[in-house]
Amino acid sequence: MNNVLWTIGLILQVLLLAALLRGGLARRLPLFTGLMAFYIGRSVFLFAGYGLMADEDYSFSEQVLSLVDILFQILVAWELLRGGRSDPGVHTQPPPVGRRALLFSALIVGSAVLAWGLSEISPLDRSRQFDRGVIFTAALMLLVAACTFFRKTGPPAAAAKLVLAGFALLSVAGISAQVGKTLAQFERNPRAYYLWSYVAIVAYLAVLGFWLVALPCVSTRPLVKWPRKATADAG
Repeated sequence: MNNVLWTIGLILQVLLLAALLRGGLARRLPLFTGLMAFYIGRSVFLFAGYGLMADEDYSFSEQVLSLVDILFQILVAWELLRGGRSDPGVHTQPPPVGRRALLFSALIVGSAVLAWGLSEISPLDRSRQFDRGVIFTAALMLLVAACTFFRKTGPPAAAAKLVLAGFALLSVAGISAQVGKTLAQFERNPRAYYLWSYVAIVAYLAVLGFWLVALPCVSTRPLVKWPRKATADAG
């Protein structure tokens, strides 16, 4: 089951990365595009390294990659808060970076406090608490989405809003899964824990499918121009 979900996820991520590059959206959302490339590389590395690396080395690699993931998501959240980049030649009013940076700093602090607070009120011992990294990034994306969806923006932010919509769903699923698994552990319900363990994975696959369908609708000219077929008047 896990191998099937891993394969489906990898295929969808590769297709999404190709769509971002082919549709020109990589110019608008370079950090989000980089995050997708990072996820593909991480998945392949961890899958290939499983069984080949020592347990300590594999665990250390997972921890390092998880830290990189958190840092990458923070950068993507900032990119989405700004609405992404405008296309070359499109003149738009530059956003107030100073105020936006202060707002983003406040969102980071609020998300960190929430992650810490949920861990402290967990009924389990510290070795089985909430994953603070998951709670932190989920809360940050939800707060960014709340600040963005009700802001009047022009067309350059359309792709960013679609990406944020997907991250908002992932965030709700991630927090719900963390709470559900914690309650299942507290109640010693292995079946419920098993089911909650797949909530975030299934939600991620669904969001990948949503991005694959929705993002091409707001794509611009392709990043790579394909040569046209030779016309009949050659000769």
